[in-house]
Amino acid sequence: MLLTPVGEALALRARRIHMELRDAARDVNEIDMGNVGHVRIGSVTGPALERVLPVLRTARVVQPKVTYEVIVATSDILCQHVLSGRIDFAIGRLPVGPERQMLSARMIATEPVSLMVRKGHPLERLTPIEPAQLMLYDWVMPGPESLLCQTVVARLRALKMPEPTQRFSTASFLLTLALLQQSNAIAPLAHAVCAAFSQGPEAPYTILPVELGIEVEPYGFITRADTILTPAASRMAQMLLGEGI
Repeated sequence: MLLTPVGEALALRARRIHMELRDAARDVNEIDMGNVGHVRIGSVTGPALERVLPVLRTARVVQPKVTYEVIVATSDILCQHVLSGRIDFAIGRLPVGPERQMLSARMIATEPVSLMVRKGHPLERLTPIEPAQLMLYDWVMPGPESLLCQTVVARLRALKMPEPTQRFSTASFLLTLALLQQSNAIAPLAHAVCAAFSQGPEAPYTILPVELGIEVEPYGFITRADTILTPAASRMAQMLLGEGI
């Protein structure tokens, strides 16, 4: 049967509509499966290096059409971002205050702390290192209101050790690294961070071989209490929590 010119035009348009519907169905299916979308992740520094970064390497392969944004900040800032919708979820710690009731958290792990210094630091050559020798140098930490500083001071007190000299306080990780490299200061940092920046013979930093048993309280997976994650964010959350994909 031969089509009239009008019939040919309608048939061509019908084929186009059919292809567009097929493509739309595939797009919807990929969105439902979490294969398309944009995921906004927040994390404190240690888990960002130890947990988020390795998962992102895998996700870029198995979810090539999903884009990611990662914000690294303190837990209080991350929780504000979760509540405002700026990020989908956070890896951190719940805040103290009424906003805590508006958040949901699933605990993941505690965060061990190591002491990092520059390569060539005077303490690097000592074996073993006596705890009292640590007090001969400045310690670089965030301010006294920070969880890390409070945890370190409490642990030192439990070990009958004095508070370290802290002539310089900063919450800036980059500034901490710069200060370590240019002085004999000591920085208590998440072990995952210390390990990442002290690997290899060319690394400018090293971990002091002394164990003080410092552990920051557990961090967790934080969302708004009433939120439903997008398929892409939900799939990423499963990967971060070790629940597969």
